[in-house]
Amino acid sequence: MAAEDPHTYNLPSDEIDLRTLIVALWQGKWIILSTIFIAVALAISYLVLVPAQLTASLHLKPISHADLMAYNPLKGNPLITIDQAILMQRFVDQLDNRETLIKAMLALDYVKPHATEATEEYQKRFDKLAFNLLKLTPPSKDGNLLNQSSWQLTVTTLDPELTKQLINETLIATNKQIQLQLQNQFALNIRAYQTSLYQRLEENQIQQDSLIDVYQNKTASRTALLAEQAAIARKLDVEKDLFITLVENQSSALDMQGVRAQQPHYSQGYLALEQELNQINSRDGANLDKYIPELTKHKQNHFLLEHDKTIERSKKASNLTPLFNSTFRAVEYDMAQLQWQSKMRKPLLLVLAGLLGAMFGLFVLVLVNTLKGTKSLNS
Repeated sequence: MAAEDPHTYNLPSDEIDLRTLIVALWQGKWIILSTIFIAVALAISYLVLVPAQLTASLHLKPISHADLMAYNPLKGNPLITIDQAILMQRFVDQLDNRETLIKAMLALDYVKPHATEATEEYQKRFDKLAFNLLKLTPPSKDGNLLNQSSWQLTVTTLDPELTKQLINETLIATNKQIQLQLQNQFALNIRAYQTSLYQRLEENQIQQDSLIDVYQNKTASRTALLAEQAAIARKLDVEKDLFITLVENQSSALDMQGVRAQQPHYSQGYLALEQELNQINSRDGANLDKYIPELTKHKQNHFLLEHDKTIERSKKASNLTPLFNSTFRAVEYDMAQLQWQSKMRKPLLLVLAGLLGAMFGLFVLVLVNTLKGTKSLNS
């Protein structure tokens, strides 16, 4: 008989006995089923006791081209411009600053204070909810034409019925606010335009007065010169133009302009000087247009400014549009589109709870079998 090698050892096998494993799982099936049941029961309790957050969204669309045509009377008007982009941007900006939302929340008593809550804590909670309640998503560039032209308003809440009422009143109030803003802007533009008219009338009158002053100063200088030269001519008994007499007595050609330039004014004779002086003095001071060419243009501009009908026509045109009546709409939306959906995936939560329960059951089963094996070895 061969001697046993003292250096030979019996190593434990790495193979898993499936039969033993299945028997162990079957024997501990109630442990695993119990943990699964407990985990699922806890998940169901959570779903029942903890209110689920609900989310809904609706599209804020530009007004239709048919509605936009109602503003045709204001097309090209210098005092106000209304189009789809202006209305949409004003509406979104007003909604985004939360002013109308906060007023609606206060009116509906949307956030109720807790019994032991301090005023500052309540205000912080109120502001946080007002900020997080709404989310505005700008138009996207995907293939959906609706998404390319409309903003998406997303709402998250625990109270869908009250929140739907809140959103409806907020949108209505925002629409009224935009209408009021446009009306106020229109009134401001009218006052600004009226002020501009007054300023242009004043500037025009100043320019007219300046032209008349320049003319009167030149006329005064001219009449003073003519009176002085006429007096000299009478004193020297120069009745007629000496230049003409000189030319008539000369047989040779003369430098006419040079000779005339060298002659004093009184040489024209007092008859001509006094006649020019009388003509100047006889001019109608109330009708100087033909003597001041630029004055006619300024008077025409003055007349146009005085009879400017822009404000009157703008008021009449605006009254024909929805700007000043109850049909005004800054954007289009459909409250029926606000369908609430839970953000929580209940089936997935139950499946995960079952899996976690099964894993915990296996852990407990392994722990129990290990303890039993340890006791068997000790005994």
